[in-house]
Amino acid sequence: MLVARIARPTILGAVSAADEMPRSDQVMFDVNTREGLASVAAVRERFLADPHTDLSRIRPRIARSWRRSAAMRVDLAAPLQIDKSARIDEQTLSCARPFVRELERIALDAGGDVTVITPSGALVHDLTPAIEDRYPNGRVLIEDACGTNGDGTALEDGHSGWVYSQEHLRDDLSATSCYSALIRDPFRDNVRACVTLTLPESVMLASDPRAIGLVVEGMAAKVTRELATRSAMREQMLFAEYLKVTRRYRNGAILATDGKNIMVTDPALELLREDDFAAISSYAQDALRWRRAIEHDVTLSGDRLVQLHISMAGDRQDPLGAIVVVKPTASKQPERSARGGIAMTVSGRDVARRVFDDLVGENQAFRQALDLATTAIVRRMPAHVMGGPGAGKRTIALRIAHAWSADVETFDGARFQEAGPALLEAVRLRLRASGAVILRDADAVPTSVSEALVELFRQVQAPLVLLTLRRPTASASVLISHLSSVEIAVPPLKARREDIPALATGFIADVTDKRPSARLLYVLAQADWPGNVSQLKSVVEQAAIVARGPTIGVADLPQSFRRGMARGSLSRLEEVELHELRAALDEAGGNRKLAADILQIGRSTLYRRLDLYRRRGIVI
Repeated sequence: MLVARIARPTILGAVSAADEMPRSDQVMFDVNTREGLASVAAVRERFLADPHTDLSRIRPRIARSWRRSAAMRVDLAAPLQIDKSARIDEQTLSCARPFVRELERIALDAGGDVTVITPSGALVHDLTPAIEDRYPNGRVLIEDACGTNGDGTALEDGHSGWVYSQEHLRDDLSATSCYSALIRDPFRDNVRACVTLTLPESVMLASDPRAIGLVVEGMAAKVTRELATRSAMREQMLFAEYLKVTRRYRNGAILATDGKNIMVTDPALELLREDDFAAISSYAQDALRWRRAIEHDVTLSGDRLVQLHISMAGDRQDPLGAIVVVKPTASKQPERSARGGIAMTVSGRDVARRVFDDLVGENQAFRQALDLATTAIVRRMPAHVMGGPGAGKRTIALRIAHAWSADVETFDGARFQEAGPALLEAVRLRLRASGAVILRDADAVPTSVSEALVELFRQVQAPLVLLTLRRPTASASVLISHLSSVEIAVPPLKARREDIPALATGFIADVTDKRPSARLLYVLAQADWPGNVSQLKSVVEQAAIVARGPTIGVADLPQSFRRGMARGSLSRLEEVELHELRAALDEAGGNRKLAADILQIGRSTLYRRLDLYRRRGIVI
């Protein structure tokens, strides 16, 4: 029995949070007795019938979890879900294997189990073959799938701890007690895995829960130390690769990073400024995430153009890190006309450029977009502005339209479905009066309405029309083709990381005189921004409001954003899944039921995956 292996310690250490065990001065139910567990079970039944039930005698950690589960309306009778893509990184598996196997041997002697789950809450068999016949691989154990439980509650709380038998909300989990310990990255502190020791209720009643918790915590600590040791060895190997590249490119500006540390040559220190390092290391992180060499044209601070050559160091399947060679490029070439000759300098073009003077961004692709917008202003040519949500399409379209005319009206493409005739007439009147029209979300315009708009445009000489869209659908392509419009592609924020520090600093200056810390700007440049500039603006403005001192730090960022950063980058499979989810929702116009049909998955599965990404601070 496990009781014989672990004697009660003379000095009790702190296993987890302060509210993990009932204290003598509290009136909470004693979960170490049958009577106490029976009382917990009775309160649980009342709570399931009435969420307003008094939980003052339930451990605070469990009470919070029950309330979260009730708020999420978890179906406790539903079969547990399966995530077939569940995986843990190879380095964590390798480091944890001997320690988890030893814990499993102890658990089996006591009639219990050991399980390992991913940071997203799905069980994997890699380290615990003894459970393969009883628990399916990919079994989802997060709170919003099965309510209060050891694994899911530990991930949700962010710290290790017990969930005793009758504290589980699901009846099929209430025969056992479980202690879940989080295995964290030794440098970033994000969760690499969660290990849970599960024991029958009868065994727990005869054991010391604190001593058992110390054993599981000790195992997790050993894995973390092993991760640190192996990381140190990998850093040495990366340094060797870095030296090889520096010898190949004598006097070259070279950086090497493993995602945590950066090594830099002297020429790179001379060429790059602080903001530049944040942007370049972010591009290197992207290469590591996709595990492939990439190249980027980047505009550094001071409007200096460089090309980044990013390669993998070591095994491509498990790279040691990324090595970046920074090569300065020639200055921008003179603008050429459509016939291939050098364009003449036009005073009108200089005036048009000033329309965008206050827009922050030195990224080459972003500047090209503004150059095309300037061309549309000067030549009074229709244009279609493409980009993701929050990238700045509407801002650019409004600047162009107001440069054309003082009379500007915006029409929502999605509204043509229900109010087509009235809107068509409004568009016709605006264009007849030489006004400018912005057709927002042109990719949402029904095909029949697109054809009606084309007929309307034919009635007006040189119509001043701007379209904004995420992607060229069939209906939008009809409009684009007829108008022969200029395409202005606004790059996503993650493709212009060098602009993030300046953008963030500007947004903060608009609301406060506080200043962002260097670490904050670095973290922002590293982040994924599916909501683009709009999301960045929202995040930093919230941080500016929360910050108490003169400097805004990482701790001031919204909790949802910090949670996403703490849990690490998405895996390649998650990147692919996230792309598919966004594409399906985009195609379905935001209709979740239709998106689930497009993906050929159940609606509950779609909702669960969307909620999972939102909890990680990722905007869908």
